[in-house]
Amino acid sequence: MEEPLMVELGRQQKALLMQETEAEWELIFSHEHLAALEQHSELVCTFHRSSQWPITATWQRPGDEPQKYVDDGQLLRALETRVHPPACLRDRLSGVDERRSGRCLE
Repeated sequence: MEEPLMVELGRQQKALLMQETEAEWELIFSHEHLAALEQHSELVCTFHRSSQWPITATWQRPGDEPQKYVDDGQLLRALETRVHPPACLRDRLSGVDERRSGRCLE
């Protein structure tokens, strides 16, 4: 009998990265695998919901004033000095075509 995908990935201590659509990738790994990895947590920003709508209204870095949320690109550009995004996100911010096969696997 074959094991379910999540169980088998955890047993092998592997993750699976697969492309769902042209613009969407999915990372699959087991909870046991995640728990076994060394982790470092750092708060880089906080999101604040609009009081009138179910959307993000503002965001802020620790110690800074809240900023109006415009879009993910604006947020990533603002955080780039604090967070080191993978190459595919850096390319997206600089206008490089991120859809090239395998680009987000670097």
